[in-house]
Amino acid sequence: MRNKGGFSLIESMVSVFISSLFVLGAASALPVAAVGEKKMEHRLEARQVAQQVLQSQLVEPRPGVQPAVDKYRVTVSVRQTDVVVQVSWQEFGTNQTILAEGRVLQ
Repeated sequence: MRNKGGFSLIESMVSVFISSLFVLGAASALPVAAVGEKKMEHRLEARQVAQQVLQSQLVEPRPGVQPAVDKYRVTVSVRQTDVVVQVSWQEFGTNQTILAEGRVLQ
């Protein structure tokens, strides 16, 4: 048999198969990345809500459940000069919570 330059059909098929495995692996990672991005977006929004409510509460504390902000439930606890703002929401079937704490300005 004479050695010709180039690839055989089997070699080409194997390389296409291996390449398709890499493409499928990368494509399957996209939904996971999208879910992670959405979770981080919700945490950032909740952190901003908590900080805004905390700033207003430090000036004039009003304990109890506050009006909902978008999909977030806001609860404020006041103990003497300490204020705790809890922001809760549902995300992918689980409860999520962020806390922000501060002291009342005197």
